[in-house]
Amino acid sequence: MTEADSTPSLTIVARWDDTRKAMPQTRPGFVQLHTLVTKRLLSPLSVIVEREENGYLAQTIDMPLYGFGDTANEAISTLQAEIESLYHDLMQDNKFSDEWLMRKKLLSAIVM
Repeated sequence: MTEADSTPSLTIVARWDDTRKAMPQTRPGFVQLHTLVTKRLLSPLSVIVEREENGYLAQTIDMPLYGFGDTANEAISTLQAEIESLYHDLMQDNKFSDEWLMRKKLLSAIVM
């Protein structure tokens, strides 16, 4: 970020490969999440990234999951880890409410 441009730069991992190529975004806002920490998504998850008083908040539109960080990238990385952790937890069994079973179905369909 330069003094002339007070808008922070946001990098979103848009393609999964060994080099984890990234796509720059100039403004936080609506982004499409294509990967998790160690998994790919067959369909992207919609994420809203907002500047908060003490950092950035990234939240999914499809599930009540959030990531927070000092930068937009850090917030997105935290959210990716939260989604992957939830995925692993939900895959353990089916002893969940209907609401969480619907989220399990969604993640089962898109996580590789």
